[in-house]
Amino acid sequence: MDIIKVLKKAEFAKNIDDSTLHKLKQNIEVCHFNKDEIIIHQGGKFDSIFYIYQGSVNVLSTPHSSSNQKTQIIAEIGENCTFGESALFEEEVTATATISAKENITLCKIPLIHLKKIKQNNPELQLPLNI
Repeated sequence: MDIIKVLKKAEFAKNIDDSTLHKLKQNIEVCHFNKDEIIIHQGGKFDSIFYIYQGSVNVLSTPHSSSNQKTQIIAEIGENCTFGESALFEEEVTATATISAKENITLCKIPLIHLKKIKQNNPELQLPLNI
């Protein structure tokens, strides 16, 4: 997988030059999840953006353990989309829903700390998100 080509499809990376993308590439982890595998639990801390390279995920509403309600699928996120970007707006963000693999998927996990450094070192960049 050519990470640079993959990143260029991502909305958050469209305004980042190739040199900076190559630096970011060093910190990206390519992750594979099997169908129904949990990627992040509701209440878990987001410290990365996840870019869906291949496959899709389900966004699940998980009721409190004292509730008799069942877990429900409230959304689906597909290829070339991201999740976890809300963590860019605040210091401590917890997942408001559980994210699970709808099928076998490949994600790029991009640590927020590295995206924030890119913005600090390149204030002229107009990243689509408020980093």
